[in-house]
Amino acid sequence: MSLEPDHYSTLGIDGNATDSEIKEAYRELAKKYHPDKSGGDLAKEEVFKRITNAYNVLSDQRKRSNYDYRRSYQQLVKKQQEEEQARARTFYKKLSKPIYFFSIRTKILGAFFVLMLIAAAVAIPFGLEIYSSEKYYDQGIKALKAGNYELASKNFKYSLKEMGLRNKELAKRISIISIYELHEHSTALNFTQIGLNESHKASDLYQFHFLRGLALKKLKNYDVSMKHFQKSIFYNPQCDSAIYHIAEMQLYHFRDYDKAQDYFRQLFQINKDFSDAYYGLAYTHYVKEEYYQSLYFVKKFLKEYPNEGAALHLRGMCNLHLKNNDEACVFLRKASEKGYSSGNPIVNLYCGIK
Repeated sequence: MSLEPDHYSTLGIDGNATDSEIKEAYRELAKKYHPDKSGGDLAKEEVFKRITNAYNVLSDQRKRSNYDYRRSYQQLVKKQQEEEQARARTFYKKLSKPIYFFSIRTKILGAFFVLMLIAAAVAIPFGLEIYSSEKYYDQGIKALKAGNYELASKNFKYSLKEMGLRNKELAKRISIISIYELHEHSTALNFTQIGLNESHKASDLYQFHFLRGLALKKLKNYDVSMKHFQKSIFYNPQCDSAIYHIAEMQLYHFRDYDKAQDYFRQLFQINKDFSDAYYGLAYTHYVKEEYYQSLYFVKKFLKEYPNEGAALHLRGMCNLHLKNNDEACVFLRKASEKGYSSGNPIVNLYCGIK
């Protein structure tokens, strides 16, 4: 995994900045470093590129969410490496101290020596196992930082096989890589189960149930996926992503529009900025022929994503059903430019859509 650039530092803002603060910071910096004002200064042009890239990521809610996840993940990896190095230094420091044995009788010393030999016979293979596990773990971390996900997953699997001291952490890493990077969802199922077997805290259980639910959803096993998302919410009621996936499945796969609406509304109570829920509510109201309500929510969604073809098409169709034909044609034409057609030749002819 290549290191993520610090987009927040680039714009001079912190990680909790609002959309308006991000936009304002970008405008100020863009004015200062715009190529039209740089006079051919390549360094300033490079700064302007970084500013623009940072704004493109942070101004899009989904891109920002993915970026924040990757950034947090890298920080976690760095912190774990530092903790491992600190533990290693402490361990070797203790080993460097001389140990003295004092005995009164020769028999006691002899018995103690025999016990030490037995302990060594057990400890040496155990130590070699730990060393091998740590070696594969370190190689996995290096491969992950380099963006070589297949090699990272392979080394993490070896580390878990060899010793399993980090079973829970390794299972989580392998599951995340399998789902998000390698799209090996069956592999993710195996390792989320290992994670669930190793987990006892709610903070771990909700994550493994969420990852398992996501893998099952990708495999189109919607019924079982639903159960794991619900368990994830049980252990963490604030898990908005699990609520969204349940709402999405109720909407598109189970066609239970009332339940879908309930989950989308529940999502808004937790995270008012989860804009995809606006589209979900707009669509459920549309299929229930509640066109005024549908129009209300799709307008809110288009404020965040004004060029989303599906939403433009939905707004046009709502207006069409409400007899606002001129306004309907405006949005249906915009949707057509984004690749979305009404599918109705009479509507296309009336609105001048080719």
